[in-house]
Amino acid sequence: MTVLIYIAVSIFLIVFQTIIKPGIPMLEGCYNLLTPFIIYLALYRPVRETVPTVLTLGLVMDNISGGPFGLYLTTYLWLFFLIHWLIGFLRMRTTLLLPVVIVAGVLIENTVSLVVIALLTPASRFPEQAVKIVAQQLLWAGITGVFLLGLLDHYWKRLEKWYGIRMAQKRADDM
Repeated sequence: MTVLIYIAVSIFLIVFQTIIKPGIPMLEGCYNLLTPFIIYLALYRPVRETVPTVLTLGLVMDNISGGPFGLYLTTYLWLFFLIHWLIGFLRMRTTLLLPVVIVAGVLIENTVSLVVIALLTPASRFPEQAVKIVAQQLLWAGITGVFLLGLLDHYWKRLEKWYGIRMAQKRADDM
């Protein structure tokens, strides 16, 4: 069941990110919406069942982004394992620390992207607007990130409850 939820949420976020979000002018400059999902998986879900999802998301985004292959895969894996590692030291699930974690995740993603861009392009061709875009994304992440994590958690629990009820009904019908 959880695999189906991972697939459904992943497909929804990828479609929203690549098709719907670019058509909404208000969301211009918004961060990668898969970043809070990766953070959610690292914070709330078991590693064994989420690593394949993180790998798949990284590969899919690498294939559809048009950027250097491995950029998203590397970023998502680093982000996932860094957040999961930090859970051992900090109580990151507290509401006060979540905005910091999400902003840090978006910053990590942008840092990896900017380093790759800097390595692949001549210094004279480095995007001048990069700092402005990163600042906008960090602002978006600080404002909407916790809300998005809460939404993911709420609907995840509802889907698990719905599936549990459905499976119980199916078992009752089979008897």
